[in-house]
Amino acid sequence: MYCSRCHREYDDSTAFCPADGSRLLDERPVRDLDETPSTPAAAVIAGRYRLGAMLGQGSMARVYHAVDLVTRESVAVKVLSKHYAAKDSERIRFFREAKAILQIQHPHVVKVLDVGRWTDGRPFIVIEYLKGESLGARLRRDKRLEPEVALRLLRDAAAGLEAVHAAAIVHRDVKPDNIFLVGEPGAPSGVRLVDFGLAKLHSHHSSEAGTALGTAAYMPPEQVLSEKVDARADVYALGVVLFRALTGHLPFEGERNVDLLSHQVLLAAPPPSWFVENLDPRIDRLVQRAMRKRPDNRYPSMATMLADMRTIIDDPDKPLAEAPPTVEPDVYTPTTRLGRDAALLFCRKLGVEPPAWPDP
Repeated sequence: MYCSRCHREYDDSTAFCPADGSRLLDERPVRDLDETPSTPAAAVIAGRYRLGAMLGQGSMARVYHAVDLVTRESVAVKVLSKHYAAKDSERIRFFREAKAILQIQHPHVVKVLDVGRWTDGRPFIVIEYLKGESLGARLRRDKRLEPEVALRLLRDAAAGLEAVHAAAIVHRDVKPDNIFLVGEPGAPSGVRLVDFGLAKLHSHHSSEAGTALGTAAYMPPEQVLSEKVDARADVYALGVVLFRALTGHLPFEGERNVDLLSHQVLLAAPPPSWFVENLDPRIDRLVQRAMRKRPDNRYPSMATMLADMRTIIDDPDKPLAEAPPTVEPDVYTPTTRLGRDAALLFCRKLGVEPPAWPDP
């Protein structure tokens, strides 16, 4: 018997998955790569990877469980959808994800095993198969984590991001659903950073301004305004993830993305201690520094944020490293005319007086 949610296998006497409660199937379903239910599935890609259940679907690709017919090992195959595969820009972006991860060999970053094109020209990448659940799934189930658990999991995610940044890459979509907890639900044995679909290769830790891509609840002001981002954008996003893991809440909430984006640009986040009693004050300082609006007021690198996380975990009495003075007020200053115009619209939406921003 097979669980289509967590992909575990059980004997015939089990009807429901003990891990997540899903009804078990008596065989692994095979999905149609052509995305038309009436067409028989071409179950093998590149003569090597036999496809099974679909593991997930994003805005531009589907991910399938597969068996490598050479090694007999389980793998995951990510195939670009037909809609996006028709666009040169999306195919380039898809292969950029593979190129980004191939540069990195780190225990907290998912491994890319193969890259190629399917018979109809659609690109695919093969990555290591992970059993477990995302941090997003864990938080949707448990709402929040104990501070020590949250810090240890996100310390590992920060270590993975440090390696990503060392390879001159900004992830740009750090969120709980892109932090995978390997192992039994509730008792993970490892952490992997996944989904580099929005990653930007960059030089000297900066990337070109462009379309505002990402997840609204975790985007720093510069990303919201489609301005240049660097590794400090991932610092901000990880700060938001830590805030949510600690408190069960997002620092900014709204029914519409435009509300979230307005708050990300203009409002200071509350400290986690507003929601968690007796929280170590060092954790407040860590999260608030990561989520500063001005990039220069944040941790200058993931390595420095990771060092403070390790201090909190390893030594309950040791103070955090001395941070340089922050520039006050902590207000983001748009660097482009387009960004300033967008920020002004957000000010009008919230009914606040815009800061005296200089001309970009």
